[in-house]
Order: sequence, then C-alpha cells, then structure tokens
Amino acid sequence: MKAATASTPSVFKPTVAQDIFPPLAAYPRQLAFVYTDNQIRELRINCLIVAPTGTGKDSCTSQPLEHITAEMEKRDEINRERLTKFNEEYNSQANNKVKPKRPADLIIQCIMSDITKAGLVQRMAEAQKAPLYVKLNELEQWDKIEGATGKSNQFTTLKLCDDESNKFGSDRAGTESVTVSGKLHLNWNANTTIPKVIR
Repeated sequence: MKAATASTPSVFKPTVAQDIFPPLAAYPRQLAFVYTDNQIRELRINCLIVAPTGTGKDSCTSQPLEHITAEMEKRDEINRERLTKFNEEYNSQANNKVKPKRPADLIIQCIMSDITKAGLVQRMAEAQKAPLYVKLNELEQWDKIEGATGKSNQFTTLKLCDDESNKFGSDRAGTESVTVSGKLHLNWNANTTIPKVIR
C-alpha cells in the first residue's frame, strides 16, 4: 500500500488507498479465502467514493487506477481488435457459406459502462472465471449496465456483484444469441455526491 500511494499527496492518500483494491483484485483468477464466518469468499471488491462536490474525486484517483489496469487494458485492446476483425469476417460471409467460429480466447476484463446485458454475459463467459472490472465516473452510469433508468432501477446487477452465490446469465432462442449462465464476478469503482447516493 505504501508503494501504491507513494506519489499521492497526503490529503488524497486515504481515497486512493481505498480505490485501488477493485482493479488489483481483478487480476487473480479464482482466488478465494476463508472469511471470519468460515465461508469461502472470492476477491469481490468495489469502491464508491462519495464527496460533497461533483469535482475532484476522479482527478485524484484516475491516474493510479489507469496504472493498475494498464496491463489488462493492453490485452483487452488487442482482443477488441480481434473481435472487430472476427465480426467483419463473419458479417461479410454469405448466409450459404461456412461462417468463421468466434475465437475462444477473447478475454476482455475491463468493460465499458454502456455494455448491454447480453454483452456482459458474453464477457463473463469469455473471461474464463477471471473477474470483470468497470470504472464509472458517476454512479448513475449503473443505469446503463442495468438497462433501466429512473426510480424503478433496483441496481440488481450491482447487488449481484457482492453475492457469492449469485446466478447470472441469459437464455436465448436464436442460434447466434448468447446463452450462458454462471456467477457474475464484477469488481467496480464509482464516484458520486452525497445527495445522489441518498437518492
């Protein structure tokens, strides 16, 4: 912890020290430990930074988080390019031709906040039991992940992130649709203000 916050001004050290755990915990795959209640727990970690004003939270944490996720992001960028190439090849083939198979090792751990549920299910399946990670500049971006807006949003996906025995997935009828089920393991960082987190 000392090394991770060595270049951080002292006033920001507590915030940065809390904020760096979710992306760090996205690196180990299937790492678990025995918790105080004698239950086995995975490294499911999230961090919500709450402050009175809307500015400053992201500016003091973005650089440490970017440094930690750099290795994952580099691999994800390569795999996003591979995915784009696959999609182009797949869509360019006529329906009566043999379509290429989706590559089996398209691990993309750092997801975007505007991901659809089908996309999240696909990322979860392809991560091969590695945790996914998302950084949200504002807590309201969960609306996009949930696929709902307004007061009806119950943050169901957010709550699943802390549930060890969660079940997540989708059943689809189409031959090209995503049909996967399993445990969602999504670590996250988000920022918000006091009125917004109360609301």
